[in-house]
Amino acid sequence: MRENPQAEQGGRRPAAGFGARLDGGEALFQPGKPLIHRLQEDDRPLHLSLDGKDHEGHNKPDHGQKQPENRHHHHETAEDFHIPSVTCEIVARRVIPPASKVNSPVFPARFMFTERGRFLLPFSPPMLLCLNFKQFPYAKRAVPMLKPLAIGSLALENNLILAPMAGITNLPMRLLAREQGAALCFTEMVSVNGLVRDGQKSFDLVRSSAADRPLGVQLFGDDPETVAEGARLVAADADLIDINMGCPVKKVVGTGAGSALLQDPAKVRAIVRAVRRATSLPLTVKIRSGWNCGEPNFLEIARIAEEEGCDAITLHPRSRSQMFEGRADWTHIAHLKRAVAVPVIGSGDLFTAADVAAMLEETGCDGAMVARGALGNPWIFSQATDLLGGREATAPSLDERLRVALRHLELFIGAAGERVALREMRKHLSWYSHGVPGAAQFRKEINTIEGKGALLEALRRFFAPEAP
Repeated sequence: MRENPQAEQGGRRPAAGFGARLDGGEALFQPGKPLIHRLQEDDRPLHLSLDGKDHEGHNKPDHGQKQPENRHHHHETAEDFHIPSVTCEIVARRVIPPASKVNSPVFPARFMFTERGRFLLPFSPPMLLCLNFKQFPYAKRAVPMLKPLAIGSLALENNLILAPMAGITNLPMRLLAREQGAALCFTEMVSVNGLVRDGQKSFDLVRSSAADRPLGVQLFGDDPETVAEGARLVAADADLIDINMGCPVKKVVGTGAGSALLQDPAKVRAIVRAVRRATSLPLTVKIRSGWNCGEPNFLEIARIAEEEGCDAITLHPRSRSQMFEGRADWTHIAHLKRAVAVPVIGSGDLFTAADVAAMLEETGCDGAMVARGALGNPWIFSQATDLLGGREATAPSLDERLRVALRHLELFIGAAGERVALREMRKHLSWYSHGVPGAAQFRKEINTIEGKGALLEALRRFFAPEAP
């Protein structure tokens, strides 16, 4: 797992183990010695609890006392340290019959615990879980990572951003993310060819509201003048324009757009230059590490974008050939941050609030853009806000999941009408159910339900079975 070098250097040595419970069974987990747990089909959801004790079984230290001096640093006082913390990286592999077979891809998650905590592990059985813990009992106090972010003339309240996702980040999704703390949200990617041809579907993608600001509009296309014209057409609805140079899907790449542009630095220069001339709005690009694994050219592309007037660069550190497989290489984000003067926004493998904190700390990037980690989980933004602010990040209760799911449904009906909303909300409701007992049956049920009344009844029966 990714390590926290700052935490390892400051204070005392990491503890050899710590008291914890996995669904009530006490265990001494030791850093570097993963725990394997098979989650059967009929198992209850797993909860992980920490008891706040160190490796010798003592309670956490009195922070009113001075901590021992570290010979590599200045004399440190209690104010230089925060409470004991544990990072747990959980790798879950879905088991398919027969049980000896393991299906790919691996789904990673990371949880950061401070003091005592009880967390629901968001995996539905059957699963094979590998829990790997690393403890930093006297980690140095980190520089606050939740901070305002300026992108050109746009001043954001914080540096947490909802990524553009096709078929996902419509107005209802953006409003929910904002309510949980996202400072900037993006539309789905919009075809500039659709815009210049006056395609209503393309213009519908940028439909917004007063509560949906500031708004980033992401455009994709391969012709410099057409992309520039698309930027002019959406300028009145946008607070920021982003050019998609990272989408790996065949439908987009086949037109020469998205990550296909990474193969043609000269065209990248022409597109950014044309759009910069067309609008005075803040301008960003979203790129990948490169076209093929082992052949990264993100630094070249980023420098071109900066030279032509981009105000920030977002990097998803996977190659196009990786699609969404494997692990995002966050070291690329750190390299990019050192190479350009404009803000760098990191993306990739942000599934928990602890992932967000880890990326900001490990890479030094200016902001974090959450994509798949927000699916059925808009709380990732409020949890990240809490964690980065030094507070405990808590998981949403079933009542809270139901409340937000119902709000999502009503917002969707208001934006698209009942027929479309009921159909499209099926995937969102499936994501909201992750980690809840009976989720598999619930997903099967909602995919066959017709009518709002029946859907509401199924929702309440699943999330609030004991409610009157």
